[in-house]
Amino acid sequence: MMNYLFVAVPVVFCFFADELWLKYNSFYFYFFQYLVFLFYIVNNKITVSVLFSPTFITANYFFIYFIAGSYVTPRDIGLNSLFSFSEGMARTFLNVKNYREILILFLISNWCLFLVIQKNIRIYTIWPPSVKKEGSFIIPLLSVVLISLFSLLKIEIFNLWIYPSMFAITIYIMPRLLNRFSNFIARLPCYCILLLSFFLVSYESKRELLYVLLLILFFELFNRRYEIKFTFKNVLFVLMCLSIFLFFIMAMSIARGYGNFDVENVLVAFFYIGDYIKSDIFRDAIVDNLEFSGVYFDTVNCADYVLNNQIPTLLGSTFIKPLFLPIPRELFPLKPESMINIYTSTFVPGFYSRGGSLPVGFYGEAIANFCFFAPFAVYFLFSGIEFLYKKLIVSFETLASLKYYIALFLSITIVQFARGSGLELWILYPLLGLPSYLLVSYLSNRK
Repeated sequence: MMNYLFVAVPVVFCFFADELWLKYNSFYFYFFQYLVFLFYIVNNKITVSVLFSPTFITANYFFIYFIAGSYVTPRDIGLNSLFSFSEGMARTFLNVKNYREILILFLISNWCLFLVIQKNIRIYTIWPPSVKKEGSFIIPLLSVVLISLFSLLKIEIFNLWIYPSMFAITIYIMPRLLNRFSNFIARLPCYCILLLSFFLVSYESKRELLYVLLLILFFELFNRRYEIKFTFKNVLFVLMCLSIFLFFIMAMSIARGYGNFDVENVLVAFFYIGDYIKSDIFRDAIVDNLEFSGVYFDTVNCADYVLNNQIPTLLGSTFIKPLFLPIPRELFPLKPESMINIYTSTFVPGFYSRGGSLPVGFYGEAIANFCFFAPFAVYFLFSGIEFLYKKLIVSFETLASLKYYIALFLSITIVQFARGSGLELWILYPLLGLPSYLLVSYLSNRK
């Protein structure tokens, strides 16, 4: 009955509704699915391992962004005029020819993620493991601060290494903080140091700050152990994390030039948040900051290009691209292109030639590769990811193992893949961070 409500009701309605009406009102369908999803979650005992599983995070990401994106995009809310497209984003969206089919594919893809969650929700009840008292958090915390200060030197060769290393060290720090301080208030100064350090490094990337907040949220809920209860205290803590995220997002936006404030350095941006909220551009700017319209528009537009044969069906090539990373294109001209390059060069070649890129959400990439069979790809790929996650988390006994590091890194950063940064970058980040994780582990445990 739950699955029937989730997929059959909105899909059947799509067949009979006017297509223009669907373009303006599809957020109702996503919202309905999200309500059914939340009802299922609230009425089932879930652990922190379910709450932070890759599929659960991805499902919540798509629900929230598709609800917001499908509302703001046709209404032209956001600073979309900044982009040099031949037409505005809203007009281009309203001219999409295959929206009914795309919407149905998205709704069925949501259902596929829901099925994966239902299949695995009972498996993780034996986790999390106990936290053993091993290693200091002082050396790793100082390492994060030093790396963030080092990043201010803007040495290009280290750019790709800095964030994965800081995040890997933070994964090492968190269980040690739980050991050292039993009270949340006592841990709060360390959290502030971490957030400010990441802010210095990642003020141009909202998702990278989100990963740190998710990591903090994971360990704070981890402290409650086993079953997650939707108590007032837990809900209040989650809302507090969201408020902090928005607070930092606004500061990051000001630091990047939104509102034309005279910001001498990125930390000064916090003092202009009040003026930013009062400014005339705030509503459009916050939508643009959170990428609500961009995520939904590019995912829909890419799918429409595929269904119109403007982009050929890729037959899985972008998903096997990581296998060819070590091979230079000069040696193997048939090396697969990334979804970002294919879509951007087709949609806005001028923007692409200047180095611009437009990420396509995972659903759009699945349609580009498998057309109307995309929901099957969603189901089988996330079943595989969940299988790997399950194997990792049920087999380690402490929060000091490599299995713990890999499981948590891949799970927390799954949004990177879902958003459209590519499977290869999602896999590459934990590999880049691994040497730093091993180094601080060795230094912290050395007698």
